Amino acid sequence: MSDSNEIKFDLVKPKDVIEWYFNIWNNGCNDKDKEIQLFPSIKVDVSKFKCINNKVYNDQDKEINKLFSEICKNPDNFNGYKDAVKKLDKTYNTMINDKYKETALNIFDTRNEIFEIKEQIIHESKQKQNNYKLKKELVDLIACINKKDGGKYAYSFATKFCSFLIKDEFPIFDSIVSTLVWTYLKNNKSDCSHDKMGDYGYYLEKYKEFIEKYSLKAYSFKQIDIFLWLYGKIMTEYWEKIGVIRFSSVYYRDPTK
Repeated sequence: MSDSNEIKFDLVKPKDVIEWYFNIWNNGCNDKDKEIQLFPSIKVDVSKFKCINNKVYNDQDKEINKLFSEICKNPDNFNGYKDAVKKLDKTYNTMINDKYKETALNIFDTRNEIFEIKEQIIHESKQKQNNYKLKKELVDLIACINKKDGGKYAYSFATKFCSFLIKDEFPIFDSIVSTLVWTYLKNNKSDCSHDKMGDYGYYLEKYKEFIEKYSLKAYSFKQIDIFLWLYGKIMTEYWEKIGVIRFSSVYYRDPTK
């Protein structure tokens, strides 16, 4: 998707629906809350959508949080990394797939550097310092973790891994979430390059600009991620059902090249 492409549809206002998405995330779909305003003029019954039906995403998150808690308590236990990477990939479709053991091993071998940067980020956040550079450094470190084995730059996986490693410091990146952030900002006439969203420092700036523009400061990164990710999943499935359009993947650079 290039920046020259014009957005031809209106999105709902985040504050009008964000609580509904929290409820779906935490409790799953029920008869009372099964309808949602997808676009200003279109309501849908989400109980018929594969991405929603009978799923309680919060149950999966609780399991992932428990696994990451074990990593932080016992950083020298390799099995903890293997279980966490496998569960994270299965839940969030990070495309690690059958490479989860190699990925876990590479993270395990780099754990001292990872935890050192983690502590710096926590310290600077407590001091209210801008730590975009450190966050980008950690994301790039983990995203490149499999390259020595011929793997790809795993950007989406890295942001999701970091979001569980350090709570509410890393908004997640994937094609759905980033495309929605870009679309909301373009609809607000903000200057935002779609092609640059693959740079995590730039992505953080634009994510926070989206929060400012749409008055979402009262919500955590996690809560905003929930809204964007589920809204995008429902929207994508709706478009696929009627054969009109779907989100394109965001271009991103491998920073090591």
